[in-house]
Amino acid sequence: MKIGISAIHIRPGKSGSHQPYLVNLVSALSQLDSPHELILFVTPANQTLFENSRHKMEFVIYPALAAGVIPRILLEQMRLPLDAHRRKIDVLHYAGTTASLFIRRSDVVTIHHDSVTARMSMSVIRNMYFDTVLKINKKAGRIIAPSQVYADELVKYFGYQPEQVRAVHHGVSSIFRNVPDSEVEKVCRKYGIESNAILTVTNMLPHKNIPNLLKAYYLLMTRYHLENQLVMVGNVDDAFLTQIIANIGDAPAQMRSRINLIPFLPHEQLPPIYSAATVFVFFSQVESFGMPLVEAMACGLPVAASDIPVHREILQGTGRLVPPDSPDELAGALHKILTDEKYRRLQAQSGLNRSQQFSWEKTARQTLQVYEDAWNSSRTA
Repeated sequence: MKIGISAIHIRPGKSGSHQPYLVNLVSALSQLDSPHELILFVTPANQTLFENSRHKMEFVIYPALAAGVIPRILLEQMRLPLDAHRRKIDVLHYAGTTASLFIRRSDVVTIHHDSVTARMSMSVIRNMYFDTVLKINKKAGRIIAPSQVYADELVKYFGYQPEQVRAVHHGVSSIFRNVPDSEVEKVCRKYGIESNAILTVTNMLPHKNIPNLLKAYYLLMTRYHLENQLVMVGNVDDAFLTQIIANIGDAPAQMRSRINLIPFLPHEQLPPIYSAATVFVFFSQVESFGMPLVEAMACGLPVAASDIPVHREILQGTGRLVPPDSPDELAGALHKILTDEKYRRLQAQSGLNRSQQFSWEKTARQTLQVYEDAWNSSRTA
């Protein structure tokens, strides 16, 4: 079987979790002992991300203009399916949530955009766009979702057939582990991370629930009298943060000074930052998987997370889950983790054990099975 995988939607450093998902998946697929031929569609800007897989698959390099959103959509809609036909590709994997109008019954789509079923973080125009293009995916042979909860939401929202949508969990790279003290000390000096810090990896989109996270941090300071540094890694700017703190009301004057903003970092630079913290908090209102949760657990961090269905599926009883609309309960959970050493160690070990159930090799094997199912199904339809 000849399998094509599209990576033309990946813009280095600008594609969120889509980038580590596809980079790790392609790498794991290239290491499997498989009889299938793999072809990867890349751009001049992103091809180096997949360099360690080049010896096991053919690279088709699209023009640099694919870096623009509109040109990329046009290439995805027109040229990609035409290339699949010309190259006699049996299964084409659209790995970036959307597919082409010319998608075939043997093709596969991965949908892992956080907000396509909740919509709180998208404009009206983007809502209309996704409402239109995601209906195209009904013609796909198989659709991959990163969790069963999200798969069920896609079936409900877009009318996909339940047997068409397969849940395949993301993996966690082996680089996520408790790293040596020397590496931790280096990042602490570089980014000003203090001991016993609270860490989150996030952004400013509404579904990331930063206002409630900061209210919980306010309560941690005022009710529990803890001033552990809050480290926020991701696309969060100072003006946004300052405005939220101002809206809290009687927030302590020192509250902003206790929050350390670190700009977005590639996933491969995160392990020592996870290892530098004492607790990881992930308070989103919506997620399709929650990759930072698994990464944090793999680095030995106890986690406090929002009690939403997808987190219950991923954590499976590990971590401390609290309602995303309850800053009070999050503050209490953080206080418990930060002050009860025995509890903190138990939570860290439980999370570490759970993280070992996720691997990119497992993800790749399950994805390969989806390709085979889509191809076999199309031949008997």
